[in-house]
Amino acid sequence: MVFSCTRNVKDQEILGTWNNVANDASYDYQTGKVIFYDEGGLTKAKVEIQGNSIDAENLKIEGNKVAFSVRVEHEQFSIELELKDNKLIGKVLSSEGAIAIAMVKEETLIGTWNYTAEDAPFGFQTGKVIFYEEDGTKKAKIKIYGFTIPTENLEIDGTKVSCTAEVEHEQLSIKLEMKDNQLMGWVQFSDGGMAIEMVKKGAQDNVDTWTSGDNTEIKTVALEGIGRNNLVDEVSESDVVDYKVHTFYYGWYGNPENDGQYNNWNHPVIKHWIDTTWDNAGGYPGGDDIGANFYPQLGSYSSTHREIIDTHMQQIRDAGIGVVAISWWGKDSFTDKSVKTILDTALKYGLKIAFHIEPIYKTVAEFRGHLEDISTNYANHPALYKVNGKPMYYLYNSFNLKYEEWQSMLNPDSLSTIRKTPLDGIFIGLWTTMFDGVFVVKSGFDGFYTYFASDGFAYGSTTSNWPEMSAFAREHNLIYIPSVGPGYIDTRIRPWNEKNTKSRDRGRYYDKMYADAVHTNPDFISITSFNEWHEGTQIEPSIPKKIGEYTYEDYGAETDPLFYIKKTKELVKKFETKF
Repeated sequence: MVFSCTRNVKDQEILGTWNNVANDASYDYQTGKVIFYDEGGLTKAKVEIQGNSIDAENLKIEGNKVAFSVRVEHEQFSIELELKDNKLIGKVLSSEGAIAIAMVKEETLIGTWNYTAEDAPFGFQTGKVIFYEEDGTKKAKIKIYGFTIPTENLEIDGTKVSCTAEVEHEQLSIKLEMKDNQLMGWVQFSDGGMAIEMVKKGAQDNVDTWTSGDNTEIKTVALEGIGRNNLVDEVSESDVVDYKVHTFYYGWYGNPENDGQYNNWNHPVIKHWIDTTWDNAGGYPGGDDIGANFYPQLGSYSSTHREIIDTHMQQIRDAGIGVVAISWWGKDSFTDKSVKTILDTALKYGLKIAFHIEPIYKTVAEFRGHLEDISTNYANHPALYKVNGKPMYYLYNSFNLKYEEWQSMLNPDSLSTIRKTPLDGIFIGLWTTMFDGVFVVKSGFDGFYTYFASDGFAYGSTTSNWPEMSAFAREHNLIYIPSVGPGYIDTRIRPWNEKNTKSRDRGRYYDKMYADAVHTNPDFISITSFNEWHEGTQIEPSIPKKIGEYTYEDYGAETDPLFYIKKTKELVKKFETKF
C-alpha cells in the first residue's frame, strides 16, 4: 500500500482512544479500540478488543506513520498505520496475510456537527447533532430550530455511528460513517429514507443551521385576497347536508366477484423500518379475514360496484356530509375506474365531489399532468365541488415537494403559474409538522388540513395546537380545515403502532374532537374518514365478527351498525351554525 501525506504525527494528535474497524478480520475482531497514552514521557499503546486489554510492543512513530506489534490469541500481529485526514489508515499483517484497518479518534466525534439533509421535510433540512460525554457515557442530541431532541441506542464502531431518535412522533434510524472529516449516511423513517451529511462546527466549509428561512415575500393567491376572507361556495344551501363538512372516501377496495381479485382487503402487514420483528408477518387473504381491525357491514365489497357506490353516497347524505373528498391515484388507476359513477351518484343525492390527490407525483410537472387529466375528464361535471369558481383539491403529503417547486406553479407572478388558467384551483396542503404553516405560505397553497384522526399523532393533528393554527390561518388569510375522526386503530396492518390507537369510547372521542375543531372557528371540517378501514377511522357501518381466534372490533355488540352515520348527523346539526 502506498501512502502520501505531508503531515507529521504530534503527541497531541496521536494520544487518545481510537476506534478501529477491520471488516475483513474474523467476526470477533472486526472492531475494537487502540489507546495511545503518555507514561513517564514515553508514548505507549494498548489494544482493547473483546473486553481484553493487550499492551502493544515495538511502537514507532516516524513522521506521519505509526507502527507497532501485538500478540492476540498466540498470534503475532504487525500493524502499520498512517495519519490521513484525521484518520489512521493502514493494514494488519499476520501469518495469514494482510487486511485493511481504519481508525477514528473518539475525541474527533465529540462536539457539535451541523447537518444537511436536502430531502428532509421543510424545517428539518438543516440543524445540529451534538455528541458529548456524560458520566463516562457517550451521548448525542439533535437541535432543530431551538428544539432539543435526545437520541437513543447510540453505537460507535470505529468509523461508524448509529442512533435512533423520535422527531415529531416519528421514530428515525440514523446511520453514519466518518469520511474525509464529514459524517455521511442515511436517515430511515416510516415513509422511506434520505441522505444526510454533517460537518463539525468550526471545520472548513461549515454548514449553517436552519433559521426561519429567507424573508422574501411570496405573492400567493391568499395574499391577493382569495383566501378564507373571500370564500364563495358555489352550491345552494341544503336542509339535508352541510357543504362545509367534508369526508375522505376511499375507492380502492376490490373483490374477485367484481374485479377478478381482492384489492386492499388483502392488505399486507407493514414492516417497521427499524424493528425487524414483523418482517415476515405476511398479510391477510381478504374475504372474512381482512387487513383491518373492524369488519364492514357490506363485507369485502368492491368500490367499483354501482350498488355499493349508491349505498355509500346515500349513507354520506344521511350523515349530513355535503362534500366527498375521494382518494385519487391518477389516471387509469383502480381509484379512477369509479370516479364517473361516484360523480353521477353524488349528484343524485345532492352531494359534491372533491379530489384528494395522493402523492403520485415527483415533480410539479407531473402534478400539472394530473390536474390536466382531472380537468379534461371531470371539470365540467355538475357534482364537482367548487369554491370561488375553482375545484378544491386536497394534497396528501404535499411536503414531498420543496416549497420552491410548488411556488413555481402557484405563485401568480411565476412564468409557469397555473393561476388564472383552466388548471387553477383551491389547493389545500397537509399540515403535519410544526414548520408546515410556513411551508404552506411559502408554497402558495390556499389553505391547509390536518387529516390524521389520532389526536397527538403529529403536530398538526394535535387538537391542543389547533387554536394557534387557526390564528396562523387568520393572519395569513389561509383556509383552515381541521380533520376529525371517530377513533384510530391500525394494529392489524401496523402491529407496532399501538401507541397511536384511540378508543372510540362509544362516540365520546368523536364528540370531543369534533367540538374541539368547531371551537377554533374553521372554514370547513373534514372527517377522517368514511371508509379508511385499514386505520379504523371509518364511520361506514360495521358489524361484530370473529374469524378464527381473532375478534374484530365493533361499535358495541348491541349498537346499531349505523351508529356513526347517525352520530355524524347529530354533530353536523349541532354545530352547523357555529362555524
